[in-house]
This record gives sequence, C-alpha cells and structure tokens, in this order.
Amino acid sequence: FGEREGTTPAPKPVKPVETVLGGRPIRQVPALVTIDACPRPEPGALTGRKVLIVDDGGDIGLEISDRVEKLGGTPHTVEAVTEVGDADYVIYLSALRSDGEPTLPEAYQEIRTCLTGGVKGLIVATAGGGTFGYRDLHDEREPLDFGMHGLIRTAALEYPGALVRAVDVNLKSTRYQQFNL
Repeated sequence: FGEREGTTPAPKPVKPVETVLGGRPIRQVPALVTIDACPRPEPGALTGRKVLIVDDGGDIGLEISDRVEKLGGTPHTVEAVTEVGDADYVIYLSALRSDGEPTLPEAYQEIRTCLTGGVKGLIVATAGGGTFGYRDLHDEREPLDFGMHGLIRTAALEYPGALVRAVDVNLKSTRYQQFNL
C-alpha cells in the first residue's frame, strides 16, 4: 500500500531491551502445619442467614445442615449449583465424593455461579487429608479434587468482597470430629 517500485520501506525503530536486576530467586516450599481448632460459634451466629449446601452424596451435608439450623440459619441442600438465589453462604461438599469423575472442570461453573450470584462466603471442602493437594499419592490415579485448591486461591483473589476458602479434611476420621459438631 503506497509503495512504489524501487523504494524501500523506512526501518522500524528498535526498542532497547530492558534488563531487570535482582537477586537470586528464592524457592518457597509450602509446609504442612497443625493448627488449633476454630472456636465454637456463638448460638444464633447464623440467625437470618441462608446457607446453600452442595451435598457430597454422603451424610456430611446432613450433619452440616443440622448444625446450621442449631446456629439459627436456614440450610438448603442441593446436588449441584444452578443458582444461588438469596443464599448468604455456600458450603461446597461435592469435592468430597470418593467415586465418580474428577470435580474439575465441571465444578468451575458451579463455583463461578456462587461467586457471581453475590454470596458473602464460599467454603469448598476437599478430601486431601489436610495436605491441600501436596500429598504423596500411593496409587497412580489423580485425586477427584485435583486442581480445586488452585481454583479457590484464584477465586479468593478475584472476589475480594467474598470470603472464599478451601478446607482440606481427612475423611478417615469421624465426621463428628471433622466438622466440630
């Protein structure tokens, strides 16, 4: 466009390469630590709050539902999230399933629905036994909650107005102890 025979285009200016100075990279390795249990909530701590519980197909959802009622909240248990309605909080237990297909990528849409639906808090429980995905796998298959912690870390950064957390539990201990019921 606009070139004539025998002419050469003007050379493009060359941007100088910027050199970034810095020290040697520091390797950061996560370490597992044991912490004290959370304090028991005050009676009525959930009064007037609606809690959506995405069930794991076992009895944990029922136990948590009972606990929400004891704290004055209104629980609603579902198999999958299609909408959050007027829920204040979501407890996502679907990643605790021990059989079936991996949780991701299907769970992505459910997590997104929760966060774009305006919930104040989202807790996702996974079954890594307290290792947050850094466990030594004795068999060759991937865990069903593989990648969930990365998704939740990212969601917590992208939705700073909501309390977004992943809770890694050991399903081999009793459910009563696990959820402080």
